[in-house]
Order: sequence, then C-alpha cells, then structure tokens
Amino acid sequence: MRIGLVLLLAACGGGGAAPAADAPTATPDAPNLGWRTLVTSTWSLLPSSEKYRCARRTVPVDTWIKSFRPVAPLGTHHTVLSIDSGTIPDGDVDCGPIAGFHVIYASGIGSNQFDLPAGTGVRIPAGTQIVLNLHLYNTDDAHMLTGTSGVEIDAVAASEVQNEAEALLAGPLGFTVLTGIQPLTFQCTMSRNVTLFAVAPHMHRLGIHMKVDGPGGTILDQDYSFEEQRLYPVGPLALPAGSVLRTTCTWNNNTGGPIYFGDSTDAEMCFAILYRYPAALTGPICSD
Repeated sequence: MRIGLVLLLAACGGGGAAPAADAPTATPDAPNLGWRTLVTSTWSLLPSSEKYRCARRTVPVDTWIKSFRPVAPLGTHHTVLSIDSGTIPDGDVDCGPIAGFHVIYASGIGSNQFDLPAGTGVRIPAGTQIVLNLHLYNTDDAHMLTGTSGVEIDAVAASEVQNEAEALLAGPLGFTVLTGIQPLTFQCTMSRNVTLFAVAPHMHRLGIHMKVDGPGGTILDQDYSFEEQRLYPVGPLALPAGSVLRTTCTWNNNTGGPIYFGDSTDAEMCFAILYRYPAALTGPICSD
C-alpha cells in the first residue's frame, strides 16, 4: 500500500488549478488575543461526490494558540491544519490529503473544542504558511452541497507558554479489514522524550472502538462513532524515547466483503491523533 503514503503526502495545488478569485484570506492581522478565524475556505460538491480542498495562508504575525475549534458545516468529513514550506503560493485549490509537512491540529465530524493544557501552546511563527486541508463528502445523490469550513483559534501571549505542542498521526498506511468484528493493532515508537496530553481517534464509518496502550498501561479505551469524533485529554503522560504505543482499531465490517485502507470515506483509516510536546517539526505520520 505504498500508494497510501504517496496520497497522504501529496502536495496541495497539483494539477495546475488556479486559486479561487473570491477565496477568503482571513488570518491573524494583529497580535490581539482572543477567539478569531484563522483560515476558512468556501467549497461546493456535486451530488454523491467527495474531494479535498486546500487553503494556504501566510500568517503575518507570531501567533501562539491555546484553543482550537472547527468550523465544519454539513459535508466536512475531516480537517487537517498543518505548516508547510511556503513554496506554493497562497490561495484555494482542489488538492490531495495532508498537504503540509508538520501537523498542528486535526478534527472530524462532531469534534469538540480543543483546549490545550495551561502553559502549553501551538506556535505559528510570523511569515509561516499554514495549510487548511479539507476532506469534503456529499452523500446526497440529487443535490449540490456548498459550505465554508475552517478553523478558529484562541490566542495566548508567548509569555504564558512553556511547552510548544504539535500533533502526530499514529497509524498505518495500509491494511485490510475482513468481514465481521475485526480488531487490528499497529505500533508507533517515540523517537525522543515527549509528554502526551490528548488523543483523538479517527476511523471511518465502520469503526466502533479504539484502544491505545503505552509502556505504563492503557492510555485510551473508547467506543468510536464516525458522527461524534471526540478528543480526549490524557495524562500528561511522560513517554521516554523508545516508548511504543500500540493502537488497536476495531471495525464492524457488515459490507459482505473486505475493506481496505484509503482516503475515501468508503475506505477505512486507523489513526490515533496524538497531541504532545515538545514539538519536533517532523512529518505527520508515525507507523512502525
């Protein structure tokens, strides 16, 4: 399933599509604190269709974030917010999944507001390009669907932050789910000393349960609903370099045939989205 890795790391903007003329350009424009829109993108979907939409914005001021909340109208399957090198111009285009290199936030259907622990924040340095990556899906077979999706943030003063946080997607890039109730377990090894403080499970429609085990025992053990993709505070839990996390996803495959890993809503995923510090500014996927 190397094709999964290629798709997951596909750069936004492929295919030569031009940025939309009316693309929103909301980004922090002053070092004021409090809730505001970080980035949004307006989209439309044909009946019974799905696609990815990317919005790239260069953030003009140094920004520390203490809380995230998704803007996710009907049709927003999931959102990934990442930082990229800035080699592609700002704008809105159709794209592939996870267009940036360093993930800082992710949400799914029904995701709750995410408040980082006191003293912990996500940093977007001045001049950094952020990428909003939207997976959009219209299940209506007769009507067009339109919306505006994005991310709002609550900023915090740099003086209040002692720990710079990041997100990491712990999970595989290839597997097969056979029929019936099936659990599969995958590993992710910490390459350095980190502190884990939240976990957000992400599967697709057939997912029913996720369990995450670490060196000291069970970290998360939760039933899963595609329509209510929650984020769960944990710890804070110190994980020394070399610590192995084992993520077990369980599916109820009642389709009558095998289901494979894939980006489509009709395929499956198994990612424990880990929030941790300190930030390492590495790639988005951890899979042994």
